[in-house]
Amino acid sequence: MKIFYPGRAPAGLDPKDEPWPELRLDQLEAIHRITRELTEAGRTKSVLMGAGMGSGKTVVSAEVILRTKPKRALIVGPKNSFRQWRDSLKDQGISVPLKQIVNSVPGRKNLLRLVGGSPGLYYVGLEMLRAQDWETISETVATDPEIMAFFKGDIEETFTVERRIQSHTYSKMKELDLLISDESHRHSNKKTASDDTIRSIPAEGRIALSGTFYGNKFENTWSVANWLWGKKVTGSKSSWEAKWCIKKPVMTKDGRAQLKTKNGFPLSKIVSENLPGEYVETLPCYVFIATPIGDVPPPEIVKIDLHPEQMRQYEEMETQSLTWIPSSKSKDHEPLVADLPVTQRQRLRTAALGGMTLVPGDSEEDPDSITFDPGCKSSTLTALHEVLHRPDWVGKKVLILTHSKPFAIETARRISKKYSVALKTGEVSSARWEEDKASFMLPVSETDSVQYLVSVISAVGTSTDGLQANCARVVWISEDDNNTNNMQGANRVWRDGADLEDYAAVKIVQRGTIAEGVLSKNDTHRGTVLDSVAGQR
Repeated sequence: MKIFYPGRAPAGLDPKDEPWPELRLDQLEAIHRITRELTEAGRTKSVLMGAGMGSGKTVVSAEVILRTKPKRALIVGPKNSFRQWRDSLKDQGISVPLKQIVNSVPGRKNLLRLVGGSPGLYYVGLEMLRAQDWETISETVATDPEIMAFFKGDIEETFTVERRIQSHTYSKMKELDLLISDESHRHSNKKTASDDTIRSIPAEGRIALSGTFYGNKFENTWSVANWLWGKKVTGSKSSWEAKWCIKKPVMTKDGRAQLKTKNGFPLSKIVSENLPGEYVETLPCYVFIATPIGDVPPPEIVKIDLHPEQMRQYEEMETQSLTWIPSSKSKDHEPLVADLPVTQRQRLRTAALGGMTLVPGDSEEDPDSITFDPGCKSSTLTALHEVLHRPDWVGKKVLILTHSKPFAIETARRISKKYSVALKTGEVSSARWEEDKASFMLPVSETDSVQYLVSVISAVGTSTDGLQANCARVVWISEDDNNTNNMQGANRVWRDGADLEDYAAVKIVQRGTIAEGVLSKNDTHRGTVLDSVAGQR
């Protein structure tokens, strides 16, 4: 393995022509600190790495594996990141193959090897890992005799209850030498099955990797730190909150009184860290690797007005929680009802994108859904067309992002009338995505090149390294409510290897709609996350 500083390759070696990894000074420092923490006596053998997007955390982790030489190691990450990890390990000179645990015959054999204590390097998606550790069981419960008597035998004597229980698949297996959690914010909520599963895995050394390690809530920092170091470092959750968090009271709708728990305690919620970046500096081993090219530049904001048909649907949904819209199964309009505030919010976000069409469910158990007909009115798509046809955007590769899968599908359909386009949603297979990504990474002039990539934001945040090869333009036609997804999506093309001088980003925001509030909320969250992850630097 050859290490050299940027711009200082060994004599006669051009890093552009050879596959030698190029490590920056901050990466070398990170490798040194992490390796010491995992191997030296008296240290905690746990590390939290707050790596900025595109900072090279996978390469750093691969180098740590090379130097610590674990006999049994497990990497838990996004299911589609296996190839990236496999290639990084190979590039770092690790000859031991990375065994993938997936739902296939070879993949399940690797699971048996892991649980059985066999040595090796293993990779598993968090969803697959969790699925093997939890099962749904059905229990028959007797109906209360008083209820039976009240209804005079008109109800069943027993009823079935389903609940999920943890199988503790991994808790008794041979201890791992090293457990790496990539994108650790995905199990940072202490109340989830994913967190319970990760905590059940015995491991001597642990590394948590994430540029947004607490996800959307700073309070999740406690859970990640507690998994790594336990209560000796974190203390209890309540004492940690009192010391490190800013809280504000939860008020009634009229704002006149603070809500209380059933026991009479006043309700408060955590809004941020007391002093962003302060807490991580107190941890035994916190390593921060900054994005080498700096933070993503702020995008150009293009505000637009809704088309009259969109405005009608939007205003009716906002004021009445009901609007009449076209139906896919009828010539007449049918009512779209939002019976819960969260449903109403989702409908408003959808209405801001384009004129909605109802897709009725096939039965009472099958819920209705929303689609966008090919002829739907959309001021958002009109604005997108104008951006893509600006003189300095014509002929450029562009990544187009939205939170809505139905709108991503309609956007890709309209673009495909004239241009080459690929669509990325959570349902796209890994094999199909690899083909589409390879085509998008080709120069525009090549025959098999794809010029536009339309993606659901939650589907493009990970496992998409390399998009920057020939793309430096991004258009946001909506943002995700989960700002962690937005932050990861923003770094898909703003990273090492991109043509930074050609970089440009535009966000289309529907004026007077909930989209303006989402933009403001996410901007505030983005700033506090970056400050907390960066530490006191």
